Amino acid sequence: MKKKNFLALTLALLFLILTPASIDAAVSREWSWQNAGDEQGWSRNEQIDNWIVTNGRYTLHISDMEDPNITSPTISIDTSVYKILEITYRNTTGNTDAKLYWRRDGEGFSEARAKSIRTQSDNRWHTLQVDLEQMSSWSGTVVQLRFDPTMGGNGNFELDKFSLLDKKNRYTLSNGYYKIGGVDGLIDMICFDPQGKGNYSEDLVNGNLFLSLDYNGSQYSSTSDQVAWSVSGTVLQLQNIHFYNSGLVGNWRIELNGNRMKNTFTITSGGDNKKLTNVGFVMDTPWENSGYEVEASPAGTLKVPFSKMVSSADRYHSAYAYKRTSSEDNEAFGLEGDWIDWQGANGYNFNLRFYPDTKYLSPVCSTDNMRLHFRKANTETITLNNNQAFTRTLDIVLSSPGDVTPSHFTRFEGGDPTVTKALNDMLYEFGYAREAGCTNPDWWEWISLTRAWQDDNYRQVDVDHTVTVRQSDNGYVWTWGNLEGWPFPTDRDSNHYLMTSANYINAVYNYFMYSGDLDYLDSTISKMRSSMSYLLTKFDSASGLFIIDHPDHDGTSRSVGSNYWDIIPYGYKSAYDNIYCYNALRRMAEIEAMLGNSARAAELNGYADTLKRSYNAAFWHNNHYIQVIDANGAAHDYGCVYLNLEAINYGLADTDRAAAIMNYLKTTATASGKADALSAFAFAPRTTMVNNPHNSQGGWYVSIYNSDGIYGTSQLQNGGANFYTMYYELMSRLKTSGADDAYARLTTLVNRFNMEHMQGGNPLYYGEKNQHGSEGNVGLWGEFPESGLVPVVAKDGFMGISADSGGLHVAPNFPATGMTSLTLDSVDYWGMKLKITASNSSVRIQALENNSPYTDWRINGAAAVGRFDITVPISSGGTVTLARGTSVYSLADIS
Repeated sequence: MKKKNFLALTLALLFLILTPASIDAAVSREWSWQNAGDEQGWSRNEQIDNWIVTNGRYTLHISDMEDPNITSPTISIDTSVYKILEITYRNTTGNTDAKLYWRRDGEGFSEARAKSIRTQSDNRWHTLQVDLEQMSSWSGTVVQLRFDPTMGGNGNFELDKFSLLDKKNRYTLSNGYYKIGGVDGLIDMICFDPQGKGNYSEDLVNGNLFLSLDYNGSQYSSTSDQVAWSVSGTVLQLQNIHFYNSGLVGNWRIELNGNRMKNTFTITSGGDNKKLTNVGFVMDTPWENSGYEVEASPAGTLKVPFSKMVSSADRYHSAYAYKRTSSEDNEAFGLEGDWIDWQGANGYNFNLRFYPDTKYLSPVCSTDNMRLHFRKANTETITLNNNQAFTRTLDIVLSSPGDVTPSHFTRFEGGDPTVTKALNDMLYEFGYAREAGCTNPDWWEWISLTRAWQDDNYRQVDVDHTVTVRQSDNGYVWTWGNLEGWPFPTDRDSNHYLMTSANYINAVYNYFMYSGDLDYLDSTISKMRSSMSYLLTKFDSASGLFIIDHPDHDGTSRSVGSNYWDIIPYGYKSAYDNIYCYNALRRMAEIEAMLGNSARAAELNGYADTLKRSYNAAFWHNNHYIQVIDANGAAHDYGCVYLNLEAINYGLADTDRAAAIMNYLKTTATASGKADALSAFAFAPRTTMVNNPHNSQGGWYVSIYNSDGIYGTSQLQNGGANFYTMYYELMSRLKTSGADDAYARLTTLVNRFNMEHMQGGNPLYYGEKNQHGSEGNVGLWGEFPESGLVPVVAKDGFMGISADSGGLHVAPNFPATGMTSLTLDSVDYWGMKLKITASNSSVRIQALENNSPYTDWRINGAAAVGRFDITVPISSGGTVTLARGTSVYSLADIS
C-alpha cells in the first residue's frame, strides 16, 4: 500500500497498538478492496452494468454508457492537508476520459467541484497521481467523492487502489536515473530510467520503502509526521523519524549517485537495553497473486514486475515460485548473498541489483503486494543502550534489461527449443531454489548427481559438508546435522542405519570422479572406509543382504521409517536400502582399485555380486520387486514404483526383469482402478500402486502417523508423486523401451511444466497440492531440492555423459525426431571446462578452459592437449571416452 494521509504503513504494521478509532478513520481515505465481494462502502449507478470485488480489485464493467460512476461512503477530508488523488487502475474500455467530483456538507456534486482526468486504455496497469492543490474548489472539508471512470466505451475499468495523499511534508529527489518521493519519513515512489534521461517508469513502490524492526514483541515502522527533511544536490536527509513510542529515533540518508541509490539508516536509542530483532529495510512492490501466469502480452497487463531473482550465492527464484503463495509459504524462500539481482518484467524494463548489508532478501506476497524484507527472519538481535546507534544500509543499482541468469551456470543448447528451455528452467528453478547445503546424507546421491559436474557456489558447499559430516565411532553417518537419527519421530529410534552411510560413499564417489581432486579424496577416504566397514557389520552372510536389525525397524506395521521415505516403515530386509548399499559397494570397490588396493576392491565387488543375486532371490515377485521382508519373514508390498525404477537404474535388474517391471508399471491397475502408475501425474510416476489405509484399519504407515488413507489425494507416499523419481522413470525408459519412448514422456513433462512451472502456492494448475508445511499429494518445490535431479536426465540419459575411474564417457541415446542432438555448456571435469555436443552419429568435446594438472589426456586414443576441440564420429550405440593414460593414484603423493 502507498503511504497515505492516515499512514497506511502504520495501519499495516502497528495495528496491534493503534486504537480502533484510528483504524476506522484510516479507512475513509484509502480503498484497496482486499476482501472479496466487499465494495468498502462505495455504490454504483445504473450505468455500470456489472461489477466484482476479487483479488484486491474493484472491477467495473461499462457498456457504451456516457455517465457511469461510483460514489464513496461518507468521509471527512481536510483539503488543506490531503491534496493528491492517486489511483492504480487498468482500463480496457477504449475511453480515456475520467472525472473526479467532490462535495462538502450540504452540497451536491457539480461541475464546479470536479477535476477531469486523462487515463490510458491499453489493458495495462498504471498508477496515476492527480494534483488537486491548484483547484480553488478543493477547499474546506470534503464529505464525499464521486469517480466517473469513463464517459463511454465498452469493457472493464479495474481499480486496484484509490487514495488521497498527504502533501504537507512531501519531498522529492531525482537525477535522471531515479525519481523518488515520500512523506513522513517514508519513500512511497521510486521510478526508474536505466538510460538516465528522465523517461521514468511506472512507480515500482506499491506502498512504501521504509525501515522495520521488532521490539518487545511488536513490529515498528520508521514513520512520523515530525520528520525534518532537506535536499542538497542529489542527497535527501530525513531526520527525527520516530518508531511510534519505542524510544527509538532514526535518520535516513538517501544519495543518488548515477545509477546507484544509497540508503543509510541510523537508529539511535533513547533508553537502555533495547533488544531489536528483524531490523531491515522493507519495500512494497506491485504483485498479482491470483492465477498462474507471470508474463503477459502486451507487457504491463499483469502486475508481476519481475521474472526472476538471483543472488551472488547462486540462489535462484523465478516469479512462478511466488504465485498464489501466502506468507507461510514463501517466508522461507529468501535469497542470501552479497547482492540479489532482480530482472524486471511486464513493462518494468530495467534490472535492479540490491546490496543489503543483511545479505538477505525475503519476499512475502499478499493479494496484490509483494513485500521485500531485506533481512532473514529471527537471526539477529541488536541491543542498544542510551544514545547508542545502529546503522542499516541498502544500495540499489539500476541497469538496462537483460538476463540475470549467472553466466557460470551450465546450460543445455540446441535440440527442440521448447524442451531445451524447459530443461534449463527446471535445472535452475528446482536446483537452486533452496539454500546451498540444505540437505542431509539421505539426499546426497541425488544432490551429487545434480551438482558434481557443475562449477557453482552450491557444489562447493555440498562438497564441504561431505568433509565435515558427523560420524559415530563405528562409522555410522549421522542423519540430520547434529542428530544421529531423523527428527521424526522423536520417541523412537530413528537412525537410518543403511542409507546415510551408503549415500555418503555414493556422493563422495560422484564428486571425486568429476573433480579428480586427490586432496578432497584424501580428506574423505577415512570416512568412506569407516562407513563401509560399518555397513558390512549389517551385512548378513546367510541371506546375502544388508539387514536393519533394530526392533524399532523390524519391517512390521509398528516400524519407524528407515530412510528418506519416512512414513513407510522400511526395515529389516529393505529392498530400497539395499539398492543404495549395492551402489556403495560397487563405487567403494572402484575407489579402492584407483588407490591400488586391488584385494579390497575384489572383496567389495564380491559382496556386491552376492547382494545382487540375493536381492533378486529375496525381493523379486513375478514381475516387480516387493519392498520389505519383515523380521517375522512376512513380505510387504504396496507396489513401490520408485523402488523398481531405481533398481533398474542401478543395475540390480537384468534386461528381462527391467522389461517386466516397465510392463507391470504400464499395464497393472493401481488402487485408482486404472493402469495409471506412470500416467496419473504428467510430471512424475505415482509413488505406490496399492492404497495404504489408516493405521487403525491395518495400514502399513509408520505407526505414529495415520494418513486419511485416501489413495493419491492427500499424501504423496500413498499414491501421490515425488518429482525426483521422474529422473529414474526416464532413465529406465531409455534402458528398456528406448529413446523415442523416453522422449515422448519428457515432452509430456515439459508441456505440464510450462503450465505454471509446477511451483507456487496450492493448488497447482490441475489441482495438485504440493506438500509444503502440510500434507500434499505431490512433492515438487520448497522442501524438495532433490527435484533438481530431473533435468539431469538430458545429460546422464540422452547425452549419456558419465564419469568413473575409466574417464569421462559420452554414449548418446537420442530419439529419431525432436531432440536428435544436444549441447551441454559446460561440464566441469578434472580442471577442465568442457562443452559437449552429442548426437547418435558424433560427439564433439571442446575444452573451453584446461587447467588440468595432467597432460596425458586422450579422446578415443587421440591426444587431447590444451584447449582441444575434437569431434569423433560414432555408430549408433557408440561411446566416446576422455581418459588419462593412468587410472591408479597414490594419496601418499599429494602435498
